[in-house]
Amino acid sequence: MKPATDPGHDDVLVPTSRDTVVVALAYPSSRRGVRIALEHHGFAVVAEAGTAEEAVAAALQHRPRLCLLDLEMPGGAVDATAQILAELDHTTVAIMTASLENPQLYDAVRAGANGCLLKGIAPDRLTISLRALLDGEAVLPRILTDRLVGDLRRRPLAEPDASAERVATAKRDVSAERVATAKPARTPNRAPTPDPSAGTRAPEGDAEHPQVERRSRLLYVPRLLRHFRRRQRSGMPMVEAWASARARMRAYS
Repeated sequence: MKPATDPGHDDVLVPTSRDTVVVALAYPSSRRGVRIALEHHGFAVVAEAGTAEEAVAAALQHRPRLCLLDLEMPGGAVDATAQILAELDHTTVAIMTASLENPQLYDAVRAGANGCLLKGIAPDRLTISLRALLDGEAVLPRILTDRLVGDLRRRPLAEPDASAERVATAKRDVSAERVATAKPARTPNRAPTPDPSAGTRAPEGDAEHPQVERRSRLLYVPRLLRHFRRRQRSGMPMVEAWASARARMRAYS
């Protein structure tokens, strides 16, 4: 917005394309007063309307950034709000009402109106509120805001979401099932204690259970590797160290 160059209107702001408004109020005197206030603060009133039908037609013709609709005008502002917003994605709708007790006010908000203003609002406050609407804010009278907050506080608390508890219970059930079905860990079979009267050789494995004998022999592999490494560290050549380890293997087999 730029200051007007007319010396007789130094305080009037030149409207910009962003500030176009359709003023749809039931009474001509109300429309005239609002138009003067808006134009004085840089808005461009592109059309006026006295009924809901005229408001929709003016909005579709001029495609303004803002429509100011009278809640009590003939035809009602609720349907007009729905029709305008269905056709114009970039238009914001504000409702003017003489009473916050009008039940249609909530219907207009549900239809998409972003602001509600009381008739008789001061011109400066009116233009500040409308610019806030154009900046993407929702504008409601303080008394209406307090009422909405009170309604929210009186609502019963939502029941806690049981989904997290169900997930935790399912995880516990799965863990318990895995524990119940898991096979017991195998323990290596200990080599039978050799009989001192039989010398240093380990007793022969059970002929009926050859796997027992095989597992018993595998127990000696770590010992033989240690034997092999000790021989190498003592300076014995690798071939002789391996032959010594094999001899020890035969002694345990």
